[in-house]
Amino acid sequence: MKKYTYRFFDMNGDGVPELMVFGNMMRYIHILSFDTKTNKVELLDLEKAGSYFLGNNKMGAWRGGTGLTYEFYEVDENGDRNSKIFFHSEGYLNDITKQEDAVYMVGFGRGSEETENYKSLAKEMGEQLFIKDGIYFLRISKEQYDQVTQNYFKSRKVAEENIKKVTYTFDELFGNFDLSPSKKSSN
Repeated sequence: MKKYTYRFFDMNGDGVPELMVFGNMMRYIHILSFDTKTNKVELLDLEKAGSYFLGNNKMGAWRGGTGLTYEFYEVDENGDRNSKIFFHSEGYLNDITKQEDAVYMVGFGRGSEETENYKSLAKEMGEQLFIKDGIYFLRISKEQYDQVTQNYFKSRKVAEENIKKVTYTFDELFGNFDLSPSKKSSN
C-alpha cells in the first residue's frame, strides 16, 4: 500500500473529495467516493491504466496499437462517462505515392447526441464514417486535427502540473501507519 500513488480531490464536483489509488503494477486506477447519505465509502469507478485526470470531472485516456487514439470524457457523480470524443492518428504507406502518409480522424461513441449531427455532417461533406469498436470516426485533415486537439493537449499539459498539488504518498495522506501484521502478546 505504501508503494501506490494517491490523489485526493473533488473529481466529480459534489463537494466531497474522491480518493484515487494507482501504482506501477496496477491495471486499473481505483476511484473511491464517500457517499454522505449512507456514510460509506464506495468504489465509484475503475479506470484502465493509461487514463489521466484533466481536472474537475474531466478525464483523458490513450490507446496504442494500430495508430494512436486519444479519448476525452467527463465522469458524473455516479461514475458514468459522458461527452466522449476520440482523436485518432495513424501512419501508413501510401500505395500511390509509395511514401509514408498519415490519416487523422475525430470520433464519437455510438448512441451519443453528437453521432446524429456527425452523420449529417459527413453526408454533407460527401465523406464516409468509419466505425471501429463502436466509435464513429470521420476523416479530417492534419490542420483540422491540430485545431480540434489543440485545447485537449493544452489542458493535458496544465493538468500534469496541477495534479501534483493533489498527489500524495501513503504517509503524507494517511500518516505513518504500521502495516505489518500485529504481533500477539505471549502473556
